[in-house]
Amino acid sequence: MGNLSALRIYLIWQHPLLRDTVKAILNQETFVLVGDSQELPPLEEIKEADPDVVLFEQGDCQSEQLTPYLSILNRARLVCISLVDNKLFIYHREERILLQAADLVTALQQK
Repeated sequence: MGNLSALRIYLIWQHPLLRDTVKAILNQETFVLVGDSQELPPLEEIKEADPDVVLFEQGDCQSEQLTPYLSILNRARLVCISLVDNKLFIYHREERILLQAADLVTALQQK
């Protein structure tokens, strides 16, 4: 199903309307949504989904509950978006400002 080289994404987003918006942005051939949740799911669920990227909203990024996810997901990139100041954080690598949906797509596609 889908493109074999598509980026596999697990989405964790609390607000349903914005989660649907992010899903719509990711609805393209270069991405495959392998799971989504309104709150931090069990680690096993994410490991089983085997994502390339775990995409969080800011509330979860600030949570101490995120620490186990950082240590167990050594292959997946953890990316967090702050809707307050349009910042995108790629854990252990960089911080960017997002001005439009295309900026999110570009950031996710870069290794």
